[in-house]
Amino acid sequence: MEEGVERGASLYAATTLRYSSWLEAALSHGEHSELPADLTLYRVVKSDPPKPEDFLSHQERGIDPPNDDPETLRSHTGVSFWSTDAQARRILRRPPRTPRYVAQLEIPAGTELSIEGEEGGHYNIWGATPEELLALVVRVVRI
Repeated sequence: MEEGVERGASLYAATTLRYSSWLEAALSHGEHSELPADLTLYRVVKSDPPKPEDFLSHQERGIDPPNDDPETLRSHTGVSFWSTDAQARRILRRPPRTPRYVAQLEIPAGTELSIEGEEGGHYNIWGATPEELLALVVRVVRI
């Protein structure tokens, strides 16, 4: 990651209070930390069962960022998740409207990764391979 992008990235407040102090501490150090409690997140995927390519960041999929803002560039390198099934389903209203799915992931306490949460229930995760994220899927629902 470019030095300017790293320096310009801001920290987000967690939407769930039980994670906010952990997120603040983990992000202020810029390193992976252990998750303090189990966390359920949701991601839109293209197939059931999901494939590793369903857990790539926009950057890894070759999608250009919408602008050069440092926060946007940093977010572009993370894998996007939602805190509720309903939030993930809202994404499915956008084109293309091909059959898609919502995968539910259960991330156990003690998992080492970097996670940032924004108001509105959106999270980005860094530090896990697509295969590691795929292994955390516990349920997939066709939408």
